[in-house]
Amino acid sequence: MELLHRLANAKLPSPIASRDEIEKLRRLDAAGHVKALIPAPHFDCDDCLRQDPATVFEITPRGLRALNRKWLTPTGDEPHCDTVRRVPRPGAKPARRSLYE
Repeated sequence: MELLHRLANAKLPSPIASRDEIEKLRRLDAAGHVKALIPAPHFDCDDCLRQDPATVFEITPRGLRALNRKWLTPTGDEPHCDTVRRVPRPGAKPARRSLYE
């Protein structure tokens, strides 16, 4: 979910090159949270397994709902932005406001 949160605040399409992050991205893609192009690993001429960078194109509505439930949700008109706001859990009581606010 941390990667999904970072992607929500990144300019898309966004490249992912780290092997660990590509594995996390595979899980997010399989769960339907993002749309990404993840090249298959291949053996290079020196018999080493190589992984080309992946590209994230968008966060799906399912991914945005997961963000909404777990962490913070992006605000604004675009699917990516720099500001976030806290989202109350479904069924939660509204926060009580002070008379002096």
